[in-house]
Amino acid sequence: MSDNHGASHALDVEDVVKSYPGRRGIVLDHLSFTVDDGEFVVLEGPSGSGKSTTVHLIAALDRPSSGSIRVHGRELSHRHRLDRFRREQVGVVFQLHNLLPHLDALQNVEIVSLGGKLHRKQRQARAEELLREVGLERQMHVYPPELSGGERQRIAVARALANNPPLLLADEPTGSLDDDTARLVIGLLRAHCVAGGAVLAVSHDPRLTNAADRVLNLVGGRIEPARAGEEVVES
Repeated sequence: MSDNHGASHALDVEDVVKSYPGRRGIVLDHLSFTVDDGEFVVLEGPSGSGKSTTVHLIAALDRPSSGSIRVHGRELSHRHRLDRFRREQVGVVFQLHNLLPHLDALQNVEIVSLGGKLHRKQRQARAEELLREVGLERQMHVYPPELSGGERQRIAVARALANNPPLLLADEPTGSLDDDTARLVIGLLRAHCVAGGAVLAVSHDPRLTNAADRVLNLVGGRIEPARAGEEVVES
């Protein structure tokens, strides 16, 4: 891997190790890869290979045991306002949605913009726009327990895009969606990249991997080299 300290990448994951005491042991084993601005990268791999752990580390929801994670050149361990980092620099689509059950769909999208630069009417207008884009204009005032898994997933995608984050992390964003809705969500992710943002998605979904600029295969906590006949993925 080349020296990226002076390069302008959206994301640099360099020599990251994540280990837990007990049976889980080492989950990420000197993991290294980059994602550029405007690039759509999918991280795939078997269950337990460390995909969700990688998302949590990049979102600063957990700390690596060793190694470096830089978002637009700035090391995460040097950031003191992680709440501001998550609001302004990164959006996250969680695999289990993580919606607040006592807030309706509109409020769940709008809440991530609290404390930012938008005033209330702007936050609401942005949330309404995104819910329309994911086909939920009729469910804006419905609460998560009353919605299907696919509808909750679409709210999670809208929420992650609400602040137009430079880096979007998506953990299985299309897994519970039908083909038409999956195409809609993938289109939003692609549009985010066209506008200059970066997307790192974790997925087993071939609909998503087929839309990616690059696919990285995570096996045993490391990026597996491309097999013969496949394009070599450089990290």
